[in-house]
Amino acid sequence: MPGGTSTVSSIRRPPRRPATEFHTEGGAVDLFYSPFDFAIQDEETLRWDPPSQALARTATEDVDLHGVTIPADARVLLLVGSANHDPDVFDAPSRFDLDRDTGPSLAFGNGRHHCLGANLGRLEARIALTELTTAIADYDIDMARARRVRSSNDRGFASLPTQITRRR
Repeated sequence: MPGGTSTVSSIRRPPRRPATEFHTEGGAVDLFYSPFDFAIQDEETLRWDPPSQALARTATEDVDLHGVTIPADARVLLLVGSANHDPDVFDAPSRFDLDRDTGPSLAFGNGRHHCLGANLGRLEARIALTELTTAIADYDIDMARARRVRSSNDRGFASLPTQITRRR
């Protein structure tokens, strides 16, 4: 599901958002009609709207976090969606910014728990976006009728009504 979720987030977000939400050093970018490095877009999309919002873990030893001790064997819920919008880590975290350093993003976890499928998910998204922008002249996603998957953790769509105009 995460590969599909991040791909949908990538294709729905940039072309239908006001250009002012997409900041680059060179100014506004029309992602649908301009040559673009989808790898950059994918990373910012994953930071902005990660496929999984939370990760459950068990502390293996006592950990002091900001003056609070988390005891060994305690269950911990890590909120990835919140972490990826932390103002101490990301400048203007509420802004979708294609020039941002997304290195600290936790979209695919971290350390030994880093998602094994992360690179495959990124590759699938880049291929899908490249193929879509090659084959499609225009599209319109009806976000008013879109329905999210009902889940406290996974992000995605159960329904995403879309009209597509193919390139001739």
